[in-house]
Amino acid sequence: MKLKQQTGQVFILSILCLIVVLNACKNQQREERQLHDRVGETEDARLGAMEDVDAIISVTREEVQSILAAYLDVKAALVKTDAAAAAVAARKLPPQVKSLMKDTLLKNISFDVDQIAKSDDIAHQREHFKGLSKNVYQLIAVTRANSKTLYRQFCPMAFDDTGAYWLSAEPEIENPYFGDQMLRCGSVKEKL
Repeated sequence: MKLKQQTGQVFILSILCLIVVLNACKNQQREERQLHDRVGETEDARLGAMEDVDAIISVTREEVQSILAAYLDVKAALVKTDAAAAAVAARKLPPQVKSLMKDTLLKNISFDVDQIAKSDDIAHQREHFKGLSKNVYQLIAVTRANSKTLYRQFCPMAFDDTGAYWLSAEPEIENPYFGDQMLRCGSVKEKL
Protein backbone atom coordinates (compact mmCIF):
# COMPACT_ATOMS: atom_id res chain seq x y z
CA MET A 1 0.00 0.00 0.00
CA LYS A 2 2.80 2.39 0.91
CA LEU A 3 4.52 1.64 -2.42
CA LYS A 4 1.33 2.53 -4.35
CA GLN A 5 1.02 5.77 -2.43
CA GLN A 6 4.66 6.72 -3.11
CA THR A 7 4.32 5.80 -6.79
CA GLY A 8 1.21 7.97 -7.03
CA GLN A 9 3.02 10.89 -5.41
CA VAL A 10 6.00 10.54 -7.74
CA PHE A 11 3.62 10.42 -10.70
CA ILE A 12 1.81 13.58 -9.56
CA LEU A 13 5.11 15.39 -8.98
CA SER A 14 6.31 14.35 -12.43
CA ILE A 15 3.14 15.73 -14.02
CA LEU A 16 3.49 19.00 -12.11
CA CYS A 17 7.13 19.36 -13.22
CA LEU A 18 6.15 18.70 -16.82
CA ILE A 19 3.44 21.37 -16.63
CA VAL A 20 5.91 23.90 -15.21
CA VAL A 21 8.46 23.15 -17.95
CA LEU A 22 5.86 23.38 -20.72
CA ASN A 23 4.58 26.71 -19.40
CA ALA A 24 8.12 28.08 -19.23
CA CYS A 25 8.71 27.06 -22.86
CA LYS A 26 5.42 28.65 -23.93
CA ASN A 27 6.33 31.88 -22.15
CA GLN A 28 9.76 31.97 -23.80
CA GLN A 29 8.24 31.35 -27.23
CA ARG A 30 5.63 34.06 -26.60
CA GLU A 31 8.34 36.52 -25.54
CA GLU A 32 10.43 35.70 -28.62
CA ARG A 33 7.37 36.16 -30.84
CA GLN A 34 6.57 39.52 -29.20
CA LEU A 35 10.18 40.68 -29.59
CA HIS A 36 10.22 39.58 -33.23
CA ASP A 37 6.90 41.30 -33.85
CA ARG A 38 8.16 44.53 -32.24
CA VAL A 39 11.37 44.49 -34.27
CA GLY A 40 9.49 43.43 -37.41
CA GLU A 41 6.99 46.27 -37.03
CA THR A 42 9.84 48.75 -36.71
CA GLU A 43 11.56 47.31 -39.79
CA ASP A 44 8.30 47.35 -41.76
CA ALA A 45 7.64 50.97 -40.76
CA ARG A 46 11.10 51.97 -41.96
CA LEU A 47 10.62 50.09 -45.21
CA GLY A 48 7.26 51.79 -45.73
CA ALA A 49 8.75 55.19 -44.94
CA MET A 50 11.32 55.21 -47.74
CA GLU A 51 11.17 58.56 -49.46
CA ASP A 52 12.60 58.01 -52.91
CA VAL A 53 11.52 54.61 -54.21
CA ASP A 54 11.81 55.69 -57.86
CA ALA A 55 15.52 56.44 -57.42
CA ILE A 56 16.11 53.03 -55.89
CA ILE A 57 14.23 51.25 -58.65
CA SER A 58 16.49 52.97 -61.21
CA VAL A 59 19.46 51.01 -59.83
CA THR A 60 20.32 48.20 -62.21
CA ARG A 61 20.02 44.55 -61.29
CA GLU A 62 23.78 44.11 -61.74
CA GLU A 63 24.52 47.02 -59.39
CA VAL A 64 22.27 45.57 -56.70
CA GLN A 65 23.83 42.14 -57.15
CA SER A 66 27.35 43.55 -56.74
CA ILE A 67 26.25 45.36 -53.56
CA LEU A 68 24.72 42.12 -52.30
CA ALA A 69 27.87 40.10 -53.11
CA ALA A 70 30.04 42.53 -51.13
CA TYR A 71 27.50 42.50 -48.27
CA LEU A 72 27.63 38.69 -48.09
CA ASP A 73 31.45 38.84 -47.97
CA VAL A 74 31.25 41.24 -45.01
CA LYS A 75 28.77 38.91 -43.31
CA ALA A 76 31.08 35.91 -43.80
CA ALA A 77 34.00 37.80 -42.23
CA LEU A 78 31.88 38.84 -39.23
CA VAL A 79 30.74 35.22 -38.76
CA LYS A 80 34.44 34.35 -38.44
CA THR A 81 34.95 37.32 -36.06
CA ASP A 82 37.62 38.58 -38.45
CA ALA A 83 37.66 42.37 -38.29
CA ALA A 84 40.46 42.70 -40.87
CA ALA A 85 38.61 40.55 -43.42
CA ALA A 86 35.36 42.47 -42.75
CA ALA A 87 37.16 45.75 -43.45
CA VAL A 88 38.65 44.35 -46.68
CA ALA A 89 35.25 43.02 -47.81
CA ALA A 90 33.60 46.37 -47.01
CA ARG A 91 36.15 48.20 -49.16
CA LYS A 92 34.81 46.28 -52.18
CA LEU A 93 31.45 48.00 -51.81
CA PRO A 94 31.99 51.79 -51.76
CA PRO A 95 32.87 52.26 -55.44
CA GLN A 96 29.56 50.72 -56.52
CA VAL A 97 27.50 52.48 -53.88
CA LYS A 98 29.13 55.90 -54.20
CA SER A 99 28.43 55.93 -57.92
CA LEU A 100 24.75 55.34 -57.10
CA MET A 101 24.26 58.07 -54.49
CA LYS A 102 20.80 58.92 -55.78
CA ASP A 103 18.89 58.60 -52.54
CA THR A 104 19.05 58.32 -48.77
CA LEU A 105 19.01 54.52 -48.73
CA LEU A 106 22.17 54.23 -50.82
CA LYS A 107 23.82 56.99 -48.79
CA ASN A 108 23.06 54.99 -45.64
CA ILE A 109 24.55 51.87 -47.21
CA SER A 110 27.65 53.84 -48.11
CA PHE A 111 27.95 55.26 -44.57
CA ASP A 112 27.75 51.85 -42.88
CA VAL A 113 30.17 50.32 -45.37
CA ASP A 114 32.67 53.13 -44.78
CA GLN A 115 32.41 52.65 -41.01
CA ILE A 116 33.04 48.91 -41.34
CA ALA A 117 35.95 49.48 -43.75
CA LYS A 118 37.64 52.05 -41.49
CA SER A 119 37.38 50.07 -38.27
CA ASP A 120 39.35 47.22 -36.77
CA ASP A 121 36.90 46.94 -33.84
CA ILE A 122 34.61 43.96 -34.44
CA ALA A 123 31.90 45.34 -32.10
CA HIS A 124 31.82 48.64 -34.03
CA GLN A 125 31.69 46.75 -37.33
CA ARG A 126 28.79 44.63 -36.08
CA GLU A 127 26.86 47.74 -35.02
CA HIS A 128 27.16 49.13 -38.54
CA PHE A 129 26.42 45.73 -40.06
CA LYS A 130 23.02 45.91 -38.36
CA GLY A 131 22.24 49.16 -40.23
CA LEU A 132 23.79 47.82 -43.42
CA SER A 133 21.61 44.71 -43.17
CA LYS A 134 18.45 46.80 -42.79
CA ASN A 135 19.34 48.96 -45.77
CA VAL A 136 20.42 46.10 -48.07
CA TYR A 137 17.19 44.29 -47.12
CA GLN A 138 15.19 47.38 -48.15
CA LEU A 139 17.13 47.61 -51.40
CA ILE A 140 16.41 43.94 -52.21
CA ALA A 141 12.76 44.24 -51.11
CA VAL A 142 12.14 47.18 -53.43
CA THR A 143 14.18 46.08 -56.44
CA ARG A 144 13.74 42.28 -56.21
CA ALA A 145 17.12 42.17 -57.93
CA ASN A 146 18.55 39.16 -56.10
CA SER A 147 19.37 36.37 -58.53
CA LYS A 148 19.14 33.59 -55.91
CA THR A 149 16.99 32.98 -52.87
CA LEU A 150 18.04 34.98 -49.83
CA TYR A 151 17.11 34.27 -46.24
CA ARG A 152 16.35 37.06 -43.80
CA GLN A 153 17.51 35.77 -40.45
CA PHE A 154 17.02 37.08 -36.94
CA CYS A 155 18.88 36.74 -33.64
CA PRO A 156 16.78 37.81 -30.65
CA MET A 157 19.83 38.03 -28.37
CA ALA A 158 21.93 40.46 -30.44
CA PHE A 159 22.56 43.93 -29.04
CA ASP A 160 21.49 43.25 -25.45
CA ASP A 161 18.41 41.28 -26.44
CA THR A 162 16.99 43.97 -28.73
CA GLY A 163 17.59 41.62 -31.66
CA ALA A 164 19.00 42.10 -35.13
CA TYR A 165 18.39 40.86 -38.66
CA TRP A 166 20.80 39.91 -41.43
CA LEU A 167 20.61 38.39 -44.90
CA SER A 168 22.13 35.06 -45.87
CA ALA A 169 22.47 33.08 -49.08
CA GLU A 170 21.92 29.84 -47.12
CA PRO A 171 19.08 28.84 -44.78
CA GLU A 172 21.54 27.54 -42.16
CA ILE A 173 22.16 30.03 -39.38
CA GLU A 174 25.65 31.52 -39.15
CA ASN A 175 25.28 34.45 -36.80
CA PRO A 176 27.42 37.48 -37.76
CA TYR A 177 26.66 39.26 -34.48
CA PHE A 178 28.16 36.60 -32.21
CA GLY A 179 30.43 34.58 -34.51
CA ASP A 180 31.71 31.36 -32.98
CA GLN A 181 30.41 32.33 -29.52
CA MET A 182 26.82 31.66 -30.61
CA LEU A 183 27.14 30.66 -34.25
CA ARG A 184 23.73 28.98 -34.55
CA CYS A 185 21.69 31.51 -32.55
CA GLY A 186 18.85 32.75 -34.71
CA SER A 187 16.20 31.64 -37.14
CA VAL A 188 15.00 32.24 -40.68
CA LYS A 189 12.18 34.80 -40.71
CA GLU A 190 11.68 35.38 -44.43
CA LYS A 191 12.68 34.08 -47.86
CA LEU A 192 13.39 36.64 -50.55
